[in-house]
Amino acid sequence: MSTSKTYPRSVTPGIETHPDELQLPPPGVYIALDWLRFTGPEDFLDRLRVLLQDSLGTKPEKNRGAAYFREGSLWKPGVLLSWNHPSKIFQVDIQGGRLRLMSGCRRYKLFRDLMGQGIKPTRIDGCIDFVDQDLQLYENARASCERDELCRLRSYGDNSRRTVGKRPDRLHLNLGRRESSVCGRIYDKGLETKTTDIAGRWERLEIEWKGDRVREVAQLLYTARDNWVEELTRFIFGAVDFRQVTGQTLLKRRPRCSWWERVVAGHQEIQPSPASKSPDLMRWAQAFRSSYGRRLLEMSRAVERPVEVVVRWLLEDVKPSDNGGLLVEEFVRTYSPAPEKNHPLPRDCTGK
Repeated sequence: MSTSKTYPRSVTPGIETHPDELQLPPPGVYIALDWLRFTGPEDFLDRLRVLLQDSLGTKPEKNRGAAYFREGSLWKPGVLLSWNHPSKIFQVDIQGGRLRLMSGCRRYKLFRDLMGQGIKPTRIDGCIDFVDQDLQLYENARASCERDELCRLRSYGDNSRRTVGKRPDRLHLNLGRRESSVCGRIYDKGLETKTTDIAGRWERLEIEWKGDRVREVAQLLYTARDNWVEELTRFIFGAVDFRQVTGQTLLKRRPRCSWWERVVAGHQEIQPSPASKSPDLMRWAQAFRSSYGRRLLEMSRAVERPVEVVVRWLLEDVKPSDNGGLLVEEFVRTYSPAPEKNHPLPRDCTGK
């Protein structure tokens, strides 16, 4: 079969909730949750079993559980409840294989039911699917990565596969490091599910939050209720960006790549804050205060001149760097608008 595009391009006015994912969806743009992981104390285990039994409607089979757990129950496909951990906790994973059998709204209801148990979210995946939108998402993202236009996430890797005749069998681009608190993937969902053998018909942008970023995502999604689609969209589009390389450090001074602008046009973005604010800036500021800072104050006192005069003299003819990246962006967010005389440093920088 020819790989040429024979389907009509259809641009939808907005993002819809995902239908059941058993076949190629109708042309459109869809959003959904694609992985949920929660942990909690074993005292909560019985009531969680009841919730899962009511939600899934089938009985589980015995399982060894996830890594570091000794017991578990498996609801096929894709729901694993694990317990008997040295820390007396349980973990429940609701994977994409199960969630794809549910509509986007049913997935969100299950997420809210889990949050209502008072247990801790430790991983959330959100995805936006583009069906018959003619965006060439994978090709454009890969080309941008190779031009160093990937922003917010700091690395990428291609995990694609082609047949002997160079026909695409799998198109998959990893964004960021899997072990990081935020990472992403752009891949051809149509090829993966074998619902079509034409590349580009069904493409997915998927973002994974863990660690110190998942709590804010979970809390804002939980309180969003009827606005959860807009909130999840903002988080997904806020996790990654593609900007032209201009020599500027700050993202807002770099034009967005035209293909990515087409993807995110009309949508707001939000980035979840780490649980501990400004860790890179705090480390940098603390190192400055404990080394150069103390010496600068000593010099200022020795010559009886204001410290800013001493700094200007020491930095005369020094040109600014242009590779501060996330550190400079965090400094701008912390220090703007223009500070007054005694603008405070981030709290942890003072050692308090």
